[in-house]
Amino acid sequence: MDSLSNQISISLSTPVIIILAIVLLFILALIIYLSVKLRKATQLQPKYGFLGKSLYPLVTVVLLGVGIVMAVVAINNDKIFQLKAQKQLQAEIFTNTLVKNGPEYYIDIKAVPTVEGKIWGKEGEKFDIYWSLRGTKDYNFVELGKSNDERSGIQEYVEPGTYKVTVTVIYQEAVYTFTKDVTF
Repeated sequence: MDSLSNQISISLSTPVIIILAIVLLFILALIIYLSVKLRKATQLQPKYGFLGKSLYPLVTVVLLGVGIVMAVVAINNDKIFQLKAQKQLQAEIFTNTLVKNGPEYYIDIKAVPTVEGKIWGKEGEKFDIYWSLRGTKDYNFVELGKSNDERSGIQEYVEPGTYKVTVTVIYQEAVYTFTKDVTF
């Protein structure tokens, strides 16, 4: 089984984040307390810090303040971390002028999506393809549920000119956009 084809989602809820933050702050405070006690027991304490005072209490208060702020943020946001792996999708746009019919051209445009290096992805995968041609005149087309068995392809009459072809592919709830400049 290909481990890269599986999606991984990690979600941490508010209570878990608060508990982790409190445990980490408690461990950090315990380490600071023990290091201060050990230092006092093993050597004379020189004058350092701010105005001859130790900076450990200040550091402890700052860390507790940061912990409280993070707890408030965690309470306000139900999910802070949500990592989602997505597959890589590329698409090639093919354009071809079939016939010049008076002042219009009969064109053929196709999109061929490639998922993780495989054309049209795995067997049975569906793609929704939205076309937009912007130029001399604007055109929009929609192709729903396209797959390797029913491939993309639009044949339409357009006015001659330069167009910016934008293809939006929706695949597994992710949106991918590709553009190409063409002249008919």
